[in-house]
Amino acid sequence: MIVETARTWLGTPFHHQGRVKGAGVDCIGLVIGVARELGIWAPDFDYRDYGRQPNNGVLLREISKHCEPCTMEEGCILLMRWFKEPQHVAIYTGGTIIHSAETFGKVVEHGYDRKWAKRTVHAFRYVNHG
Repeated sequence: MIVETARTWLGTPFHHQGRVKGAGVDCIGLVIGVARELGIWAPDFDYRDYGRQPNNGVLLREISKHCEPCTMEEGCILLMRWFKEPQHVAIYTGGTIIHSAETFGKVVEHGYDRKWAKRTVHAFRYVNHG
């Protein structure tokens, strides 16, 4: 259900700290929005204490509080190095990734190739807090 739900967000415009399907969302907002829709996380759960390029390990610390490490599996959240440190998240489908990035201007799904694999530093499984 995670992948299917994430796909309903495809085409949603990129908007830093956005949380609204069809109107605007960033990478973290997508992960949160999918979890809220599925009842994995409470409807009022949110996290906005980050800048456009989160630094100092903030994403790793925060995702570790709400998810558990896992191997690469469909529906997991990938934490990726955008520049030198982890600054981006995507949902892994088993062969593609779904994510929102300013570079693309919207939520997209595309192949998970060597370039993206090199950027991936951790994989996490949603933990139910709903």
